Amino acid sequence: MTAAVSGPARAEDMAGGYVEMVVDDHVRGLGEWAVRQHNKESGEKDDVQFGKVVKAEGQVVNGMNYNLFIDGKDIRGAPGTYLAEVYEKAANRPGVEEILKLNEFVRLLKSS
Repeated sequence: MTAAVSGPARAEDMAGGYVEMVVDDHVRGLGEWAVRQHNKESGEKDDVQFGKVVKAEGQVVNGMNYNLFIDGKDIRGAPGTYLAEVYEKAANRPGVEEILKLNEFVRLLKSS
């Protein structure tokens, strides 16, 4: 009889639906980039201050889709949780540029 040991799924290894991912340095960097990109696109009216990525999900496509759940603060300093949907396509050949696209950035929870 053989026993299998399962660890956390790596999104890179699974095609199809979203799987929960470990929040590592790369995922944190994507979260920080998503907040900067959101602030750039929204102007000063909706700036968010990055806190941390609290949860991440990934989906293998022609590249990677990420759902990043980010704790941060709005322009008034009120804490909240945000969902950033990010698409990443890594450069796989010399001369091919990496693509990062912020598909959506929304506030999920407001503190009372």
